[in-house]
Amino acid sequence: MKRLGGNSVAPFIAAGYSKVAGSSTAQLAGVLGENFGKSYLTSEERRYFREHFADDGKPRIVMYGASWCGYCAKLRKELQDGKIDFLEIDVEKSEERQQLTRTMYISGYPTTWLGYRKVEGASASDVKQVMRELK
Repeated sequence: MKRLGGNSVAPFIAAGYSKVAGSSTAQLAGVLGENFGKSYLTSEERRYFREHFADDGKPRIVMYGASWCGYCAKLRKELQDGKIDFLEIDVEKSEERQQLTRTMYISGYPTTWLGYRKVEGASASDVKQVMRELK
């Protein structure tokens, strides 16, 4: 959370039961999608968020990373050891790398999403926390 003088946080957006504090357009898109559906997303956001859901509409874990990333390897192993199903997307190998990183607000690896929710942190326990919140 970014503080801009005093105790105020700007911008602050609330939608349904969710809120976004800061300037992450990807998190805002996630909140809009989660509360109002995909019609509020740009075509790029809809295309990338499509990967975040199974055919039955249930949210799934998507880890954006790179093959050379040690933190990605650690999270991958933790998820596999915990028998947690996830989709891994190697951003470095994507033909749309710049567009993907901009749209999904990927500022470092791994960046993990569960459906429309961006996971803060890079451990399996962080992912499990978001899984509990969505139940």
